[in-house]
Amino acid sequence: MPATVLHREQQATRRWHPATEIIVLACALLLVFGIPSPVVPITIIGATLITATVSPTVRLRSWVIGVGVVCLPTLLVLCVVQGLFYPGAR
Repeated sequence: MPATVLHREQQATRRWHPATEIIVLACALLLVFGIPSPVVPITIIGATLITATVSPTVRLRSWVIGVGVVCLPTLLVLCVVQGLFYPGAR
């Protein structure tokens, strides 16, 4: 086998099942946005950033795109809902 084909097959065996990825994503979103303490989201995002930086299979660019696709719409909706329905102390 050529080295490139073997390398692709080795990388393919390291990937998670799509259902597992969705479950992990949902749990991460719950942890990041469901817990009111700012320490937990900062810790989780920092840990994933370090993992993406160190990992040979995950590119930093793909991590940033993934975080942007997942977190930015959720954060936008959160800000709009908080701004419309909880505009401050009355």
